[in-house]
Amino acid sequence: WEDLVNWCSDMNLDYKICNILTKKEVYAIRKILGKSKNWKDGLGTTKNISKKTKNNEENYSKEVQKIIIEGCKNSSDFCEFTISESITIPIISQMKKGGYYKPHIDAPKLGHYSTTLFLSEPSEYEGGELLLYIGGSTKKVKLSAGKAIIYKSGTPHCVSEVLSGTRLVSVAWVKSLIKDQYERELACMIRDMGKKLTDKYDDFNESSFEFENLKEAMSHPYFAYRNILHYIESKYPHF
Repeated sequence: WEDLVNWCSDMNLDYKICNILTKKEVYAIRKILGKSKNWKDGLGTTKNISKKTKNNEENYSKEVQKIIIEGCKNSSDFCEFTISESITIPIISQMKKGGYYKPHIDAPKLGHYSTTLFLSEPSEYEGGELLLYIGGSTKKVKLSAGKAIIYKSGTPHCVSEVLSGTRLVSVAWVKSLIKDQYERELACMIRDMGKKLTDKYDDFNESSFEFENLKEAMSHPYFAYRNILHYIESKYPHF
């Protein structure tokens, strides 16, 4: 049980970094966007925002959006962390030298989670870090192309000024199947706990046990885990 307690206490429910796209998929996206003439001023997607707050260009290539959405759906880490029900249409954001996005909080109606998927390598631009205010401190995020950070919507964040090069990312919002935040985080913890226990202990599965009676079975950690998981699965059939 000590491992169980340690895993639960170490879990970060505020954000998760995961792989979304392969290098081949990133290359395909960059090729499409490199030929695109449909870049628009990013102010068109936000109300009551001026150049003092946001300076970027945006693209809505359906071909690129399709690749990104499929990547999210195929990422087990993404799906397990968000317990996703739906994903908004991705917005591709491009910031050249001088681009930025001042501190803001995403609108609650967009979803339970905000997602920033990096499409350019850190070496391709200077500055342009995603800054998240989490747990009373600022977390700097600048990931390799194909990786994304998923964080709770409502997290104050901003993008520092791009000093050179071009920062290319995709942003989208996720609505979770489980609407209640407490139950959503509990479900995420339980699923992660089961995965880690299974990875560490070869016999952490029902087929490995031969119990004589229910009392013996219910005293084993695996059955305690299954009992809690069954409660979640009964309430949310698609979990």
